Amino acid sequence: EYQILTAKAAHIDGFFVEWGFREHKSNQELLMMLKMAEKYDFEVGINWCDAWHFYPWIEEFHKDAVTRERKVELFKENVQYLLDTLYSTSYGATVDGHPIILIFGGGPTLEEFSDIRNCSYRLPEGVKQPCFIVRAPINGTVGEDGKVNYYLEENGWPEVMDGMFGWIPTRVREGLADDGFKSWDRYAVLQDSRDYLDALYKAFGEKGCRVRIGSVNPEMDNRACASWNKHDLSHIPRERGKTYEGMWESLVDNSSQVDVAYIVSWNDYTESHQVEPTLQEGYRELLTTRKYGARWKGLAEESSAGWETEVLSLPLHLFQVRKQVEFYRKTGFQTEPYDKALDDIAGCLSNGRYGEAKLNLLGVEELISSLGDMLRSWEVELTQENGGLSLNADQLTICCGKTLEEMERYYFRACLSFEYLDDDEESFQILHGRQELCDGKKDGSGLYKQVRIRLFKESLHGIVQERELTILGNMEIRNVKLLIKLYSPV
Repeated sequence: EYQILTAKAAHIDGFFVEWGFREHKSNQELLMMLKMAEKYDFEVGINWCDAWHFYPWIEEFHKDAVTRERKVELFKENVQYLLDTLYSTSYGATVDGHPIILIFGGGPTLEEFSDIRNCSYRLPEGVKQPCFIVRAPINGTVGEDGKVNYYLEENGWPEVMDGMFGWIPTRVREGLADDGFKSWDRYAVLQDSRDYLDALYKAFGEKGCRVRIGSVNPEMDNRACASWNKHDLSHIPRERGKTYEGMWESLVDNSSQVDVAYIVSWNDYTESHQVEPTLQEGYRELLTTRKYGARWKGLAEESSAGWETEVLSLPLHLFQVRKQVEFYRKTGFQTEPYDKALDDIAGCLSNGRYGEAKLNLLGVEELISSLGDMLRSWEVELTQENGGLSLNADQLTICCGKTLEEMERYYFRACLSFEYLDDDEESFQILHGRQELCDGKKDGSGLYKQVRIRLFKESLHGIVQERELTILGNMEIRNVKLLIKLYSPV
Protein backbone atom coordinates (compact mmCIF):
# COMPACT_ATOMS: atom_id res chain seq x y z
CA GLU A 1 0.00 0.00 0.00
CA TYR A 2 2.77 2.43 0.94
CA GLN A 3 4.67 1.90 -2.29
CA ILE A 4 1.62 2.10 -4.57
CA LEU A 5 0.20 5.23 -2.92
CA THR A 6 3.62 6.90 -2.98
CA ALA A 7 4.03 6.05 -6.66
CA LYS A 8 0.54 7.38 -7.48
CA ALA A 9 1.37 10.66 -5.74
CA ALA A 10 4.25 11.02 -8.22
CA HIS A 11 1.91 10.43 -11.23
CA ILE A 12 3.17 6.86 -11.70
CA ASP A 13 0.43 4.63 -13.14
CA GLY A 14 1.82 1.17 -12.44
CA PHE A 15 4.67 -1.20 -11.68
CA PHE A 16 6.31 -3.78 -13.89
CA VAL A 17 7.10 -6.71 -11.59
CA GLU A 18 10.39 -8.52 -12.21
CA TRP A 19 9.06 -12.03 -12.82
CA GLY A 20 10.41 -15.50 -13.55
CA PHE A 21 7.73 -18.19 -13.69
CA ARG A 22 4.66 -19.34 -11.81
CA GLU A 23 6.48 -21.35 -9.11
CA HIS A 24 9.24 -18.77 -8.63
CA LYS A 25 9.07 -16.59 -5.52
CA SER A 26 8.58 -13.54 -7.76
CA ASN A 27 5.07 -14.83 -8.45
CA GLN A 28 4.23 -14.47 -4.76
CA GLU A 29 5.28 -10.82 -5.02
CA LEU A 30 3.12 -10.42 -8.11
CA LEU A 31 0.04 -11.83 -6.37
CA MET A 32 0.60 -9.59 -3.34
CA MET A 33 0.92 -6.59 -5.63
CA LEU A 34 -2.29 -7.50 -7.47
CA LYS A 35 -4.36 -7.28 -4.28
CA MET A 36 -3.31 -3.68 -3.70
CA ALA A 37 -3.44 -2.78 -7.39
CA GLU A 38 -7.09 -3.74 -7.53
CA LYS A 39 -7.85 -1.76 -4.39
CA TYR A 40 -6.15 1.43 -5.54
CA ASP A 41 -6.71 1.48 -9.33
CA PHE A 42 -3.06 0.81 -10.14
CA GLU A 43 -1.67 -1.08 -13.12
CA VAL A 44 0.68 -4.06 -12.94
CA GLY A 45 2.73 -5.51 -15.77
CA ILE A 46 5.51 -8.04 -16.22
CA ASN A 47 9.20 -7.53 -16.84
CA TRP A 48 9.90 -11.16 -17.63
CA CYS A 49 13.38 -12.28 -16.63
CA ASP A 50 13.04 -14.98 -19.26
CA ALA A 51 16.54 -16.34 -18.68
CA TRP A 52 15.41 -17.54 -15.24
CA HIS A 53 12.92 -19.79 -17.00
CA PHE A 54 15.74 -21.64 -18.74
CA TYR A 55 17.97 -22.00 -15.68
CA PRO A 56 17.91 -25.29 -13.73
CA TRP A 57 15.74 -23.51 -11.12
CA ILE A 58 12.52 -24.55 -12.84
CA GLU A 59 13.56 -28.21 -12.71
CA GLU A 60 12.95 -28.16 -8.95
CA PHE A 61 9.24 -27.80 -9.69
CA HIS A 62 9.07 -29.68 -13.00
CA LYS A 63 11.31 -32.74 -12.88
CA ASP A 64 10.83 -33.34 -16.61
CA ALA A 65 12.02 -29.82 -17.54
CA VAL A 66 15.52 -30.98 -18.40
CA THR A 67 15.28 -30.19 -22.12
CA ARG A 68 14.82 -26.85 -23.80
CA GLU A 69 11.79 -28.24 -25.63
CA ARG A 70 10.02 -28.88 -22.33
CA LYS A 71 11.06 -25.48 -21.00
CA VAL A 72 9.53 -23.84 -24.09
CA GLU A 73 6.26 -25.68 -23.43
CA LEU A 74 6.31 -24.44 -19.85
CA PHE A 75 7.05 -20.93 -21.12
CA LYS A 76 3.84 -21.04 -23.16
CA GLU A 77 1.95 -22.32 -20.13
CA ASN A 78 3.27 -19.36 -18.16
CA VAL A 79 2.10 -16.92 -20.84
CA GLN A 80 -1.37 -18.46 -20.50
CA TYR A 81 -1.10 -18.19 -16.71
CA LEU A 82 -0.36 -14.47 -16.98
CA LEU A 83 -3.30 -13.96 -19.32
CA ASP A 84 -5.61 -15.81 -16.93
CA THR A 85 -4.46 -14.22 -13.66
CA LEU A 86 -3.11 -10.76 -14.49
CA TYR A 87 -4.48 -9.67 -17.83
CA SER A 88 -8.00 -10.96 -17.21
CA THR A 89 -8.31 -8.12 -14.69
CA SER A 90 -8.89 -4.43 -15.27
CA TYR A 91 -5.49 -3.52 -13.83
CA GLY A 92 -3.14 -5.52 -16.05
CA ALA A 93 -0.85 -3.12 -17.94
CA THR A 94 -2.06 -2.71 -21.52
CA VAL A 95 -1.60 -0.46 -24.53
CA ASP A 96 -4.71 -0.11 -26.71
CA GLY A 97 -6.13 -3.24 -25.07
CA HIS A 98 -3.04 -5.38 -25.71
CA PRO A 99 -1.36 -6.90 -22.61
CA ILE A 100 2.22 -5.69 -22.34
CA ILE A 101 4.84 -8.35 -21.58
CA LEU A 102 8.42 -7.11 -21.38
CA ILE A 103 11.06 -9.68 -22.35
CA PHE A 104 14.39 -8.88 -20.70
CA GLY A 105 16.42 -11.32 -22.81
CA GLY A 106 18.67 -14.32 -22.47
CA GLY A 107 15.90 -16.93 -22.39
CA PRO A 108 14.41 -18.45 -25.55
CA THR A 109 16.23 -18.41 -28.86
CA LEU A 110 14.66 -16.67 -31.86
CA GLU A 111 13.38 -20.00 -33.13
CA GLU A 112 11.98 -20.94 -29.73
CA PHE A 113 10.32 -17.57 -29.36
CA SER A 114 8.65 -17.97 -32.75
CA ASP A 115 6.98 -21.09 -31.35
CA ILE A 116 5.96 -19.18 -28.21
CA ARG A 117 4.67 -16.21 -30.19
CA ASN A 118 2.59 -18.30 -32.62
CA CYS A 119 0.88 -20.37 -29.92
CA SER A 120 -2.93 -20.08 -29.81
CA TYR A 121 -3.59 -18.66 -26.36
CA ARG A 122 -7.01 -18.48 -24.71
CA LEU A 123 -7.74 -14.78 -24.41
CA PRO A 124 -9.93 -13.49 -21.58
CA GLU A 125 -13.05 -11.65 -22.68
CA GLY A 126 -12.23 -8.21 -24.06
CA VAL A 127 -8.48 -8.86 -24.10
CA LYS A 128 -6.48 -8.59 -27.32
CA GLN A 129 -3.38 -10.54 -28.31
CA PRO A 130 -0.43 -9.87 -25.97
CA CYS A 131 2.32 -7.55 -27.14
CA PHE A 132 5.82 -8.88 -26.50
CA ILE A 133 8.35 -6.08 -26.04
CA VAL A 134 12.09 -6.73 -26.11
CA ARG A 135 14.82 -4.79 -24.31
CA ALA A 136 16.36 -2.57 -26.98
CA PRO A 137 19.78 -4.00 -28.01
CA ILE A 138 21.57 -0.64 -28.08
CA ASN A 139 25.36 -0.62 -27.91
CA GLY A 140 27.94 2.09 -28.44
CA THR A 141 31.55 3.00 -29.07
CA VAL A 142 33.58 6.00 -27.95
CA GLY A 143 34.62 8.16 -30.89
CA GLU A 144 37.84 10.13 -31.29
CA ASP A 145 35.97 13.25 -30.17
CA GLY A 146 35.12 11.55 -26.85
CA LYS A 147 31.44 11.24 -27.72
CA VAL A 148 29.69 7.86 -27.44
CA ASN A 149 28.12 6.80 -30.72
CA TYR A 150 25.13 4.62 -29.90
CA TYR A 151 23.58 2.23 -32.40
CA LEU A 152 21.04 -0.59 -32.56
CA GLU A 153 22.62 -4.03 -32.81
CA GLU A 154 21.10 -6.16 -35.56
CA ASN A 155 20.42 -9.33 -33.59
CA GLY A 156 17.03 -10.21 -35.08
CA TRP A 157 14.93 -9.64 -31.96
CA PRO A 158 13.27 -6.29 -32.75
CA GLU A 159 11.92 -7.77 -36.00
CA VAL A 160 9.98 -10.55 -34.22
CA MET A 161 8.65 -8.38 -31.40
CA ASP A 162 5.85 -5.84 -31.14
CA GLY A 163 8.18 -3.18 -29.85
CA MET A 164 11.20 -2.32 -27.74
CA PHE A 165 11.74 -0.86 -24.31
CA GLY A 166 14.59 1.28 -23.10
CA TRP A 167 16.65 0.25 -20.12
CA ILE A 168 19.70 1.60 -18.31
CA PRO A 169 21.85 3.53 -20.81
CA THR A 170 24.69 1.34 -22.08
CA ARG A 171 27.99 2.05 -20.31
CA VAL A 172 30.86 1.84 -22.81
CA ARG A 173 33.49 4.26 -21.45
CA GLU A 174 36.48 2.47 -19.90
CA GLY A 175 36.44 3.09 -16.17
CA LEU A 176 39.61 1.55 -14.78
CA ALA A 177 41.84 3.99 -16.65
CA ASP A 178 39.87 7.06 -15.53
CA ASP A 179 40.77 8.64 -12.19
CA GLY A 180 37.12 9.38 -11.43
CA PHE A 181 35.86 5.87 -12.20
CA LYS A 182 38.61 3.49 -11.05
CA SER A 183 36.12 1.38 -9.09
CA TRP A 184 34.27 0.34 -12.25
CA ASP A 185 35.06 -1.41 -15.51
CA ARG A 186 32.64 0.73 -17.52
CA TYR A 187 30.74 3.96 -17.03
CA ALA A 188 28.53 6.55 -18.71
CA VAL A 189 27.81 10.22 -18.06
CA LEU A 190 24.69 12.38 -18.36
CA GLN A 191 25.24 13.27 -22.02
CA ASP A 192 25.61 9.57 -22.79
CA SER A 193 22.21 8.94 -21.21
CA ARG A 194 20.60 11.52 -23.48
CA ASP A 195 22.43 10.18 -26.53
CA TYR A 196 21.25 6.68 -25.63
CA LEU A 197 17.66 7.92 -25.74
CA ASP A 198 18.24 9.58 -29.12
CA ALA A 199 19.41 6.22 -30.46
CA LEU A 200 16.35 4.58 -28.92
CA TYR A 201 13.93 7.02 -30.62
CA LYS A 202 15.68 6.41 -33.93
CA ALA A 203 15.43 2.63 -33.46
CA PHE A 204 11.68 2.88 -32.76
CA GLY A 205 11.19 4.47 -36.16
CA GLU A 206 13.57 2.22 -38.08
CA LYS A 207 11.93 -0.96 -36.78
CA GLY A 208 8.34 0.29 -37.02
CA CYS A 209 7.59 -0.54 -33.38
CA ARG A 210 3.90 -0.83 -32.49
CA VAL A 211 4.72 -0.13 -28.84
CA ARG A 212 7.53 2.30 -28.00
CA ILE A 213 8.69 2.36 -24.38
CA GLY A 214 11.23 5.00 -23.44
CA SER A 215 13.21 4.85 -20.21
CA VAL A 216 14.46 7.20 -17.51
CA ASN A 217 17.16 6.14 -15.08
CA PRO A 218 18.63 7.96 -12.05
CA GLU A 219 21.89 6.05 -11.52
CA MET A 220 23.70 2.75 -12.01
CA ASP A 221 26.21 1.19 -9.62
CA ASN A 222 26.25 -2.60 -9.44
CA ARG A 223 28.96 -2.94 -6.82
CA ALA A 224 26.33 -3.85 -4.20
CA CYS A 225 25.52 -7.06 -6.09
CA ALA A 226 29.09 -7.55 -7.38
CA SER A 227 27.65 -7.30 -10.92
CA TRP A 228 25.79 -10.56 -10.27
CA ASN A 229 29.17 -12.37 -10.28
CA LYS A 230 29.87 -11.32 -13.87
CA HIS A 231 33.07 -9.41 -12.99
CA ASP A 232 31.77 -6.37 -14.88
CA LEU A 233 31.22 -3.36 -12.63
CA SER A 234 29.57 -0.36 -14.26
CA HIS A 235 28.40 3.07 -13.19
CA ILE A 236 26.28 6.06 -14.13
CA PRO A 237 26.59 8.79 -11.47
CA ARG A 238 23.38 10.20 -10.01
CA GLU A 239 24.81 13.74 -10.06
CA ARG A 240 22.41 14.91 -7.34
CA GLY A 241 19.43 14.10 -9.52
CA LYS A 242 20.67 15.71 -12.73
CA THR A 243 21.04 12.40 -14.59
CA TYR A 244 17.42 11.48 -13.91
CA GLU A 245 16.07 14.94 -14.74
CA GLY A 246 18.09 15.07 -17.97
CA MET A 247 16.54 11.83 -19.21
CA TRP A 248 13.05 13.03 -18.27
CA GLU A 249 13.62 16.26 -20.20
CA SER A 250 14.55 14.26 -23.28
CA LEU A 251 11.55 11.95 -22.92
CA VAL A 252 9.06 14.79 -22.53
CA ASP A 253 10.60 16.74 -25.43
CA ASN A 254 10.24 13.63 -27.63
CA SER A 255 6.88 12.42 -26.31
CA SER A 256 5.46 12.13 -29.84
CA GLN A 257 7.94 9.30 -30.45
CA VAL A 258 7.20 7.36 -27.24
CA ASP A 259 4.07 5.59 -25.96
CA VAL A 260 5.14 4.67 -22.43
CA ALA A 261 7.60 6.23 -19.97
CA TYR A 262 9.41 3.47 -18.06
CA ILE A 263 11.26 4.36 -14.84
CA VAL A 264 14.27 2.10 -14.23
CA SER A 265 13.67 1.51 -11.41
CA TRP A 266 11.41 1.93 -8.41
CA ASN A 267 13.42 -0.01 -5.83
CA ASP A 268 16.38 -1.92 -7.25
CA TYR A 269 18.90 -1.07 -4.54
CA THR A 270 21.30 -3.81 -5.66
CA GLU A 271 22.14 -1.70 -8.71
CA SER A 272 21.48 1.69 -7.07
CA HIS A 273 18.89 2.88 -9.57
CA GLN A 274 15.99 3.30 -7.16
CA VAL A 275 13.73 6.36 -7.20
CA GLU A 276 11.81 5.26 -4.11
CA PRO A 277 12.41 7.82 -1.33
CA THR A 278 15.47 7.15 0.82
CA LEU A 279 17.16 8.83 3.76
CA GLN A 280 20.12 9.70 1.52
CA GLU A 281 18.26 11.19 -1.45
CA GLY A 282 14.98 12.21 0.20
CA TYR A 283 12.07 12.82 -2.20
CA ARG A 284 14.18 14.49 -4.89
CA GLU A 285 13.68 11.85 -7.59
CA LEU A 286 9.95 11.60 -6.91
CA LEU A 287 9.62 15.37 -7.07
CA THR A 288 11.26 15.15 -10.50
CA THR A 289 8.90 12.32 -11.44
CA ARG A 290 5.86 14.30 -10.32
CA LYS A 291 7.03 17.37 -12.22
CA TYR A 292 7.73 15.66 -15.53
CA GLY A 293 4.94 13.14 -15.09
CA ALA A 294 2.51 16.06 -15.03
CA ARG A 295 4.04 17.45 -18.23
CA TRP A 296 3.95 14.01 -19.85
CA LYS A 297 0.23 13.72 -19.10
CA GLY A 298 -0.64 17.36 -19.74
CA LEU A 299 -1.65 17.99 -16.12
CA ALA A 300 -1.45 21.27 -14.24
CA GLU A 301 1.76 21.48 -12.23
CA GLU A 302 1.86 22.38 -8.53
CA SER A 303 3.37 25.75 -7.71
CA SER A 304 4.60 24.89 -4.21
CA ALA A 305 7.52 22.49 -3.88
CA GLY A 306 6.89 22.32 -0.12
CA TRP A 307 3.33 21.10 -0.63
CA GLU A 308 4.46 18.59 -3.24
CA THR A 309 6.95 17.09 -0.80
CA GLU A 310 4.21 16.86 1.80
CA VAL A 311 1.93 15.12 -0.71
CA LEU A 312 4.65 12.57 -1.47
CA SER A 313 5.29 11.95 2.23
CA LEU A 314 1.65 11.34 3.21
CA PRO A 315 1.71 7.62 2.27
CA LEU A 316 4.71 7.18 4.58
CA HIS A 317 2.81 8.97 7.34
CA LEU A 318 -0.13 6.62 6.77
CA PHE A 319 2.20 3.60 6.88
CA GLN A 320 3.68 4.75 10.19
CA VAL A 321 0.25 5.26 11.75
CA ARG A 322 -0.87 1.84 10.50
CA LYS A 323 2.15 0.33 12.26
CA GLN A 324 1.14 2.11 15.48
CA VAL A 325 -2.39 0.73 15.21
CA GLU A 326 -1.04 -2.74 14.48
CA PHE A 327 1.08 -2.53 17.63
CA TYR A 328 -1.88 -1.57 19.82
CA ARG A 329 -3.99 -4.33 18.27
CA LYS A 330 -1.33 -6.90 19.16
CA THR A 331 -1.16 -5.64 22.74
CA GLY A 332 -4.90 -6.29 23.17
CA PHE A 333 -6.78 -3.14 22.14
CA GLN A 334 -9.79 -3.15 19.81
CA THR A 335 -8.68 -1.15 16.77
CA GLU A 336 -11.43 -1.68 14.18
CA PRO A 337 -12.55 2.00 14.17
CA TYR A 338 -8.98 3.16 13.59
CA ASP A 339 -8.45 0.61 10.82
CA LYS A 340 -11.63 1.79 9.08
CA ALA A 341 -10.57 5.43 9.34
CA LEU A 342 -7.14 4.64 7.91
CA ASP A 343 -8.71 2.69 5.04
CA ASP A 344 -10.76 5.79 4.21
CA ILE A 345 -7.62 7.95 4.33
CA ALA A 346 -5.87 5.55 1.96
CA GLY A 347 -8.81 5.97 -0.41
CA CYS A 348 -8.39 9.75 -0.24
CA LEU A 349 -4.71 9.43 -1.11
CA SER A 350 -5.45 7.09 -3.99
CA ASN A 351 -7.96 9.57 -5.41
CA GLY A 352 -5.72 12.62 -5.00
CA ARG A 353 -7.62 14.22 -2.11
CA TYR A 354 -4.43 15.02 -0.25
CA GLY A 355 -5.65 17.92 1.88
CA GLU A 356 -8.52 15.84 3.24
CA ALA A 357 -6.19 12.89 3.83
CA LYS A 358 -3.73 15.03 5.78
CA LEU A 359 -6.37 16.47 8.13
CA ASN A 360 -7.98 13.09 8.79
CA LEU A 361 -4.61 11.43 9.33
CA LEU A 362 -3.64 14.00 11.96
CA GLY A 363 -6.99 13.44 13.68
CA VAL A 364 -6.58 9.67 13.82
CA GLU A 365 -3.01 10.01 15.03
CA GLU A 366 -4.17 12.23 17.90
CA LEU A 367 -6.81 9.68 18.92
CA ILE A 368 -4.29 6.84 18.80
CA SER A 369 -1.85 8.72 21.02
CA SER A 370 -4.37 8.48 23.88
CA LEU A 371 -4.02 4.68 23.83
CA GLY A 372 -0.51 5.05 25.15
CA ASP A 373 -1.94 6.30 28.46
CA MET A 374 -3.85 3.02 28.77
CA LEU A 375 -0.88 0.76 28.13
CA ARG A 376 1.51 -0.55 30.75
CA SER A 377 4.92 -1.97 29.96
CA TRP A 378 7.75 -3.57 31.89
CA GLU A 379 11.18 -4.95 31.09
CA VAL A 380 12.85 -8.22 31.99
CA GLU A 381 16.57 -8.84 31.47
CA LEU A 382 17.80 -12.42 31.20
CA THR A 383 21.49 -13.32 31.36
CA GLN A 384 23.61 -16.34 32.20
CA GLU A 385 24.69 -14.59 35.40
CA ASN A 386 21.14 -14.16 36.76
CA GLY A 387 20.13 -17.66 35.71
CA GLY A 388 17.71 -16.54 33.04
CA LEU A 389 19.72 -18.01 30.16
CA SER A 390 21.73 -21.17 29.67
CA LEU A 391 24.30 -21.53 26.88
CA ASN A 392 25.35 -25.05 26.02
CA ALA A 393 27.21 -25.81 22.77
CA ASP A 394 24.79 -24.81 20.01
CA GLN A 395 21.74 -24.23 22.26
CA LEU A 396 20.67 -21.04 24.05
CA THR A 397 17.86 -21.86 26.48
CA ILE A 398 15.48 -19.50 28.31
CA CYS A 399 15.32 -20.83 31.87
CA CYS A 400 13.02 -18.41 33.71
CA GLY A 401 9.58 -20.03 33.93
CA LYS A 402 7.76 -16.87 35.05
CA THR A 403 9.16 -14.86 32.13
CA LEU A 404 8.21 -17.61 29.67
CA GLU A 405 4.64 -17.53 30.95
CA GLU A 406 4.52 -13.75 30.53
CA MET A 407 5.95 -14.03 27.01
CA GLU A 408 3.20 -16.51 26.18
CA ARG A 409 0.46 -14.35 27.72
CA TYR A 410 1.44 -10.82 26.68
CA TYR A 411 2.72 -9.12 23.56
CA PHE A 412 6.43 -8.40 23.68
CA ARG A 413 9.40 -7.13 21.75
CA ALA A 414 12.90 -8.18 22.63
CA CYS A 415 16.57 -7.71 21.84
CA LEU A 416 19.09 -10.54 21.93
CA SER A 417 22.67 -9.32 22.21
CA PHE A 418 26.00 -11.11 22.49
CA GLU A 419 29.65 -10.90 21.49
CA TYR A 420 31.29 -13.46 19.21
CA LEU A 421 34.89 -14.15 18.28
CA ASP A 422 35.37 -13.20 14.64
CA ASP A 423 37.95 -15.91 14.06
CA ASP A 424 37.16 -17.15 10.54
CA GLU A 425 35.07 -16.34 7.47
CA GLU A 426 32.23 -18.80 8.05
CA SER A 427 28.50 -18.03 8.15
CA PHE A 428 26.26 -18.41 11.19
CA GLN A 429 22.53 -18.51 11.83
CA ILE A 430 20.29 -18.41 14.88
CA LEU A 431 16.96 -20.25 14.70
CA HIS A 432 13.87 -20.74 16.82
CA GLY A 433 12.46 -23.98 15.52
CA ARG A 434 12.47 -23.41 11.76
CA GLN A 435 12.19 -19.62 12.11
CA GLU A 436 15.44 -17.87 11.18
CA LEU A 437 16.21 -15.03 13.57
CA CYS A 438 19.67 -14.07 12.35
CA ASP A 439 21.91 -14.79 9.35
CA GLY A 440 25.44 -13.46 9.54
CA LYS A 441 28.93 -13.96 8.20
CA LYS A 442 32.24 -13.56 9.97
CA ASP A 443 35.21 -11.91 8.24
CA GLY A 444 38.17 -13.21 10.23
CA SER A 445 39.24 -10.01 11.97
CA GLY A 446 40.26 -11.90 15.12
CA LEU A 447 38.27 -9.46 17.28
CA TYR A 448 35.18 -9.88 19.43
CA LYS A 449 32.20 -8.27 17.73
CA GLN A 450 28.78 -7.42 19.11
CA VAL A 451 25.47 -8.55 17.65
CA ARG A 452 22.04 -7.10 18.47
CA ILE A 453 18.98 -8.90 17.07
CA ARG A 454 15.45 -7.52 17.31
CA LEU A 455 12.93 -10.22 18.19
CA PHE A 456 9.15 -10.18 18.12
CA LYS A 457 6.46 -12.39 19.59
CA GLU A 458 5.64 -13.58 16.07
CA SER A 459 9.17 -14.95 15.57
CA LEU A 460 9.18 -16.81 18.91
CA HIS A 461 5.86 -18.62 18.54
CA GLY A 462 5.35 -21.38 21.11
CA ILE A 463 8.24 -20.18 23.27
CA VAL A 464 6.95 -22.06 26.37
CA GLN A 465 7.01 -25.40 24.57
CA GLU A 466 10.24 -24.68 22.69
CA ARG A 467 12.53 -22.60 24.88
CA GLU A 468 15.72 -23.18 22.91
CA LEU A 469 17.36 -21.04 20.25
CA THR A 470 19.67 -23.00 17.96
CA ILE A 471 23.03 -21.57 16.91
CA LEU A 472 24.32 -22.92 13.60
CA GLY A 473 28.00 -22.36 12.85
CA ASN A 474 31.20 -22.61 14.86
CA MET A 475 30.73 -19.72 17.30
CA GLU A 476 32.60 -18.68 20.45
CA ILE A 477 30.05 -16.50 22.28
CA ARG A 478 30.13 -14.44 25.47
CA ASN A 479 28.11 -11.75 27.32
CA VAL A 480 24.73 -13.05 26.16
CA LYS A 481 21.72 -10.94 27.17
CA LEU A 482 18.02 -11.08 26.29
CA LEU A 483 16.14 -7.86 27.07
CA ILE A 484 12.36 -8.32 26.86
CA LYS A 485 9.77 -5.53 26.95
CA LEU A 486 6.22 -6.72 27.60
CA TYR A 487 2.96 -4.82 27.06
CA SER A 488 -0.58 -5.06 28.38
CA PRO A 489 -3.65 -2.77 28.46
CA VAL A 490 -4.16 -1.21 31.89
